[in-house]
Amino acid sequence: MVGRANATAHAQGLGNAFLYQNYAAAEQDVFGSYGAANLARLRAVSRKYDPARVWQTLQPGYFKVG
Repeated sequence: MVGRANATAHAQGLGNAFLYQNYAAAEQDVFGSYGAANLARLRAVSRKYDPARVWQTLQPGYFKVG
């Protein structure tokens, strides 16, 4: 259903690639939908403030910046 809704929105010029994390499925690329520049910034912030990758490895579930 979500796929059809997104396809219809994009066909009408109203689509948006952004995926809200709380509504995304596990197989969807949430951070990729933020755009390449924003994803690069998220990764840089992650490397700066979490160099040991504590929140990427010890936090169970949810989406990871990677």
